[in-house]
This record gives sequence, C-alpha cells and structure tokens, in this order.
Amino acid sequence: MPGMSGLDLIQLLTARGSTVPVIMVTGAPEPGLEARAIAGGAICLLMKPFEADALIGYLEVALKNLIVSASHTRRGSKAPLLDTKIFDSIDSNY
Repeated sequence: MPGMSGLDLIQLLTARGSTVPVIMVTGAPEPGLEARAIAGGAICLLMKPFEADALIGYLEVALKNLIVSASHTRRGSKAPLLDTKIFDSIDSNY
C-alpha cells in the first residue's frame, strides 16, 4: 500500500477509535508480521496467493463479531441487532 503499511493503518484506525475489523493481506511476508498484525488488532493476515474460502471464512468471522458487538452495545434495546443463530450453520473450519 503506497505511503503507509498495513500495520500503520491498523495503528491509525485504533488511535481514531475505529472498531472496523481488519483483514490484512500481504504479498511480501516477513518474519513476525502475522504476530504484529494480530497484536495490533487485525483478525488475520492472509498471504498471497490465498484461497477464496479462507477470505470468506474470515469475512464471516468479522461480520459475526460486528453483529454481536452491535447487539451488545445497543442502548435501551432488549432485542439483538440480528439473531446470531443464523451463524450456527456456518462451517466452522475457518
């Protein structure tokens, strides 16, 4: 990414209070990058080339986390944003 690394972006997002899930993708892995990315708040680090199923699996995890988080933070509402039971049927191989 020109001008900024993925780790820099995660740090910037965190500093701004963002809770947006981050899935890092790299074509140039380096030692310790995955550990630093996850420690910084990324859900995962995908190394190119990667299988579409891997990305889909992490997107499902990110979406589920967002829904659960939003359900827990809605004030004054007893109903969740979305019934998370829809995720019970998702293949848990990811």
